[in-house]
Amino acid sequence: MSTQKDTQESAPGAAVEGNGQHPANEETLSVTDNRTGRTYEIPIVDGTVRALDFRAIRVDEDDFGLMTYDPAFMNTAACRSSITYLDGTNGVLEYRGYPIEQLAEHASYLEVAYLLVYGELPTAAELERWQHDITIHTFVHENIKEFLGGFRHDAHPMGMLLGAVGALSTFYPDANDIDDPENRDIQTIRMISKMPTLAAFAYRHAQGQPYVYPDNDLAYSGNFLNMMYKMTELKYEPDPRLERALDVLFILHADHEQNCSTSAVRSVGSAKPDPYSAIAAGIAALYGPLHASATGSTRTTTRAPGSSRRPPRTSSRSSGATRCSTSRSSSSRLRWRTTTSSRASSTRTSTSTRASSTRRWACRWRCSR
Repeated sequence: MSTQKDTQESAPGAAVEGNGQHPANEETLSVTDNRTGRTYEIPIVDGTVRALDFRAIRVDEDDFGLMTYDPAFMNTAACRSSITYLDGTNGVLEYRGYPIEQLAEHASYLEVAYLLVYGELPTAAELERWQHDITIHTFVHENIKEFLGGFRHDAHPMGMLLGAVGALSTFYPDANDIDDPENRDIQTIRMISKMPTLAAFAYRHAQGQPYVYPDNDLAYSGNFLNMMYKMTELKYEPDPRLERALDVLFILHADHEQNCSTSAVRSVGSAKPDPYSAIAAGIAALYGPLHASATGSTRTTTRAPGSSRRPPRTSSRSSGATRCSTSRSSSSRLRWRTTTSSRASSTRTSTSTRASSTRRWACRWRCSR
């Protein structure tokens, strides 16, 4: 439903009738309606036109106006993205302007998570505090464990994860106060910290094995391996090669622009529910074979620790808050910060070496992306 705010925001770019001419230095699209013979000037901003501008194209006053039709969102921009830039054809993935190759080599997953949420890599003090906050929130309520135990023995782990994340909203009723920056921060921490616990519990349930509680002496990825594979040993010691490989895998999957699950979260989130309900919608989208088929195929070929196949060699983990070798410099694209964190009010821009690529729109992709 259109609101006054929507109208105010769309007014500056509204289509107007004209004679096909437009002022210099202003990009417009001239559209002639052959039904009426009228010509409309529609502003072009960052290589896009606003769909609502076409509503001004009418046959008469009683006409609702022209609408655009794009059922698969193949050519529809939904928002500006300051978080991720993805070009699958050319193998480019950037988080906040940092190439994924540098992040995978020099950063840990929690450093990358901090970068995605707050827009900057953490300092040593910020990283220590961030890791502490994540670590102390890894446990879930015992009722959640009982809730997961109610699923069939052969329940799909994704279905269990979907239900468990949605159930978290009932354990944190304050989570629906999404206009409070501090509240948003704590829910973000809870989501990041508890997701490995819920995923591991779902996996163990499917294997018919008892759940393993988090071990807060371990790092994020090592703790996940502990909850997945610990058996009778008193203390699980993860293989450092496998732990690092998993950390890199988490980095690669941390964010993939405006894909199907992201669109689902944004669509549900626009109704302002608690974040757990919105994330559950994203998990439901990821559950679909057209969205997660590649991930599912990869999952079937992975091997448990102790397998004869050696894990891939990776570079050693950087210590503390080691930053990428190339900092946010003039090579970064012009980006807008859109995160919902309390630090999202400031706008950071940088100059691009490729003028045609300075402004990017995050498009909704097909589910198969």
